[in-house]
Amino acid sequence: MAAAKKTVTYFNLVGEVTKVGIVAKATQHDWVVLDDVPGAIDVTARNLAGGLESHVYGKVQVNNGGTAYTATSTSIAYDNGAPASTGTGNYYAMTDEGEIVYVIKDSAPTADTGTLTVVRGCLGTTAKADGVADGDWLYLLNVFTLASAATTPTIITYKGLPEDYGVPLFS
Repeated sequence: MAAAKKTVTYFNLVGEVTKVGIVAKATQHDWVVLDDVPGAIDVTARNLAGGLESHVYGKVQVNNGGTAYTATSTSIAYDNGAPASTGTGNYYAMTDEGEIVYVIKDSAPTADTGTLTVVRGCLGTTAKADGVADGDWLYLLNVFTLASAATTPTIITYKGLPEDYGVPLFS
């Protein structure tokens, strides 16, 4: 029996191909803001000197002023903001509990304090009050810092999260 010719079908698991960019890193802990996608996963960074860069997502700290948020709260006050502009909105953040929220508007993207207007329970995650209590952190999925001391240009690769926050990516 002869082997049959197979037709290969390719598809993207996340709907996006891996993106590649080069950033000019000026100092240790420089921030990278991805403005072409609302968030990224599977991020890697390597400086041209050959070193692998560790990276940490930006974060803001929930400040509810003593009033507990619920799973349906869509305005979240914060302080201890990220030291880089995240943009005025249209990006994802993740709670300590794994809920992903879509930030429609950030009232003060370059300040330490502000209010996020959000859509809760995005990309197939479940909205819940845990993770948005006073003092909890929200991790900004479109901003990260490069931690090494090297100041050479750095190549970053990442997979962008979908623009449609209703996609059940993590369900």
